[in-house]
Amino acid sequence: MYLHSELVLDSLNIESLWFPLVKKILQAKFKKSKPLKVAIDRTQWRGQNVFMLSLIWEKRSIPLYWLLLDKKGSSNICEQQALITPVLELLSDYKIIILGDREFGSVKLAYWLCQKKVKFILRVKQGRYIQENNSDYLLLSDMGLLPGKSFYLSDVKVTKQKGFGSFDIAAYWRRQYRGKQEDVALVSFD
Repeated sequence: MYLHSELVLDSLNIESLWFPLVKKILQAKFKKSKPLKVAIDRTQWRGQNVFMLSLIWEKRSIPLYWLLLDKKGSSNICEQQALITPVLELLSDYKIIILGDREFGSVKLAYWLCQKKVKFILRVKQGRYIQENNSDYLLLSDMGLLPGKSFYLSDVKVTKQKGFGSFDIAAYWRRQYRGKQEDVALVSFD
């Protein structure tokens, strides 16, 4: 079913229709003392570029907020902030952890989330430069990560760009994923 433009009202929006239902679910099923896991993702679906934040709950996800991007391809920092900001207001009584794949592994997003005091785990490519304790910069790929191995580093710079703080890095290379051997580096920014 399609809505025609003459049937669309400004008062019919996600915040006024969906957010009250989400608040009821949160009150009934979630304790304020436990952090909520919120996944950020984007997908192409039937010609639409759908950008969404979802609450992870019992191996399921509940859509919290979404935008339809009027372009193809990845989101940028402004679009990411536009998606996340209403959800931060919706979940202001809760601690949250935002989970994102490589599309969202930008230092700009991480820095912005830190300013908002939001915890997050963002997947990054192993081509990312890091610096520990003012030593020389190294690529994550040069840290000796092998299949089945992991490491954790705290208070690490994750870019050569100036003006960004330090973050914690948790890295793990899963032995096999869906029959393939893949490397995974998760960056946990506090």
